[in-house]
Amino acid sequence: MRKIHIIIILIVALTFMLTACGNESGTSETKNNGKGQTSDTSKTSTPVYIDFFRQNIDDEKLASLVRSGEIPSNVTVLMLGFNNINDISPLANLKNLEKLSLHSNNISDLSPLANLTNLKYLGLVDNDITNISPIAKLTNLNELFLQQNNISDISPVAGLSNLTKLHLARNQISDISALANLTNIESLQLDGNQITDWSPVDHVSVIRGRP
Repeated sequence: MRKIHIIIILIVALTFMLTACGNESGTSETKNNGKGQTSDTSKTSTPVYIDFFRQNIDDEKLASLVRSGEIPSNVTVLMLGFNNINDISPLANLKNLEKLSLHSNNISDLSPLANLTNLKYLGLVDNDITNISPIAKLTNLNELFLQQNNISDISPVAGLSNLTKLHLARNQISDISALANLTNIESLQLDGNQITDWSPVDHVSVIRGRP
């Protein structure tokens, strides 16, 4: 009888080991560095989410994170808000990015974003931006947040026809003619600017900042 019990235990243990091995090979790997970063390194279509919100990241640290793979090349969602970033050139080759948050940094040069054409969400609130021409090619954008910068020329957004949310509050904007053909906009914020002619956005039902 004792031998039978031992055999049963061995069979159960072997079954558990085989099941565990199968699960390990069939699931995606998730990493967390204990600082809010979580990434999915599988080769499936699962979104790869990285969060470095408020981590005191400067230019050198950002370059190191990309170079080391802590921010992997297949990242799809990257949260870098409330840091000390000036130079975003290390992000230039992250072509899988669909959502990028860079709120409250010290960014002025957007040229590294020009080829990130899969972006659907781009957050750049509270930076030092004056020139937004590099985003003109980002035609898949649905949501664009540029409040609290020093932007006066918004003509580069004229071709971003997929935009549903466009927030441009508290800039230096007076001419909004570039918005005339953005017929999909549902949320538009323009308060804190110097706009007198609002006719280009007559097609938008709700506009924050319109008299």
